[in-house]
Amino acid sequence: MLSAFLKVQAADYYWVGGSGNWNEINHWRTTSGGTLIPSVIPGTTDNVYFDVNSGFTSSSKTITINVTANCKNITFSGSAVAPTLTQSGTQTLNIYGSSVWQAGMGQINVNNIYYRHTGEAKTITSNGVITGSNFSYVYFEEENSISLSDDFSVGYNLYHNAGIFNTNNFNVTIGYGFYANIGTKPRTINLGSSTITFKSSMSAFNTNSANVTLNSGTSHIIFTSLTNSTSSYGIVPYTNQVFNDVTFEKQGAIGGSHSGVVYYNNVVFLGDGNLYGDNNFKSLIFSPSKTYTL
Repeated sequence: MLSAFLKVQAADYYWVGGSGNWNEINHWRTTSGGTLIPSVIPGTTDNVYFDVNSGFTSSSKTITINVTANCKNITFSGSAVAPTLTQSGTQTLNIYGSSVWQAGMGQINVNNIYYRHTGEAKTITSNGVITGSNFSYVYFEEENSISLSDDFSVGYNLYHNAGIFNTNNFNVTIGYGFYANIGTKPRTINLGSSTITFKSSMSAFNTNSANVTLNSGTSHIIFTSLTNSTSSYGIVPYTNQVFNDVTFEKQGAIGGSHSGVVYYNNVVFLGDGNLYGDNNFKSLIFSPSKTYTL
């Protein structure tokens, strides 16, 4: 009997030629600014680079994801003109390693971005760039860890579905919601001294799962625009979780639908608010002339 074995080897891919579609093989090279064109577009084990030799100009700087895009590490750096990463439809960007965005890219205009599980620790370096479009879904699926290298912003929703999320004391800004309540894989959230800011009128920090370990440290969670104070929004915790500081700058909602006690250091309501379930506060501050339902 004959057996065949397929060995998958990682390769480095470098973008050239300014604007183009992800699946256009003529835009890929095997070395920075080189001439050798690979035989296929990048796969799940391949590192992709967009650099000083990518040929970006003010009129030719857009990489368009027009197919499902796969890569291991994705790195944007060194270009005199910061490029734009976007998509032509509803394609997915699958990252099987770490990501580095270049300052000046503004926003990664891709609706579905997955940090896939490989068993290796991953990092995210943002350089002031927003990950995901204003209607995006960013998924953390790595069962080892994902750690921030600097401040991190997500255009819309962030789903933490597995593994350890280390903010490393950097600030996190989320356009809509953070959800760690989906699926059965264990996950740990280490917030350190980070400030976590939510910007939507219907934002939620949802950790309502027995699979979540929340280490809130000295963090501060801020809701700047919340106007929906039902139990699905605001802080949606699980029994016995401990939060540090929480501030609601408009309306507020705290407690979700948990059945046991949830603990808080300092909670401030600057507008109307609702409190659900059994909550223990070291400090709870209401504002004058506002309405609160306990």
